[in-house]
Amino acid sequence: YQEFNEEQRLALNHWLYYLHYFRINDGEIFVTIVNDLIAQLLTPYEPEIAELLLRENLEEQDHIKAFQLVREHIAHYYGYDSIQFPTKPFRKVFIAPQTTQWLVNYFGVDFIVVYFLGRGLINHMGKGFETAVAKTTSEKNSHYHYLSKLHTFHENHHMAVSHFMSSKGRDL
Repeated sequence: YQEFNEEQRLALNHWLYYLHYFRINDGEIFVTIVNDLIAQLLTPYEPEIAELLLRENLEEQDHIKAFQLVREHIAHYYGYDSIQFPTKPFRKVFIAPQTTQWLVNYFGVDFIVVYFLGRGLINHMGKGFETAVAKTTSEKNSHYHYLSKLHTFHENHHMAVSHFMSSKGRDL
């Protein structure tokens, strides 16, 4: 990396961003599926919390669209927009609502507590990456940095929801 010129470093950073968010996209989809299911379970008893999870889904859907847009621009800029990236063999199982339903049915509230605990940790780890990108200043890529900054605000919210749900899941 040290031997690269600025253009090569930027290309590598864009490539890593592209790959990173290619995988994060599946995680974002999984979050919306889990939130939908848990919101359905909570609506009769805790409608405000169900509404909170559904609001999170709107944020996640926004993230999915934003990351897709950035990835499309990066791919087009470097000329690999026609490349078909491989997906993991069990991807369809991972993002299938039936999988989440089975997990909740089988593990009950334990799934909910562990899921939100794990999700909070993942949000926390990802926020460090996003914060670093958001703090970088570059006129050439200012929109990407601003997008990362906005994403950190949502991640703060997601971490709070995850902490709440993992600590109060059994009570709910």
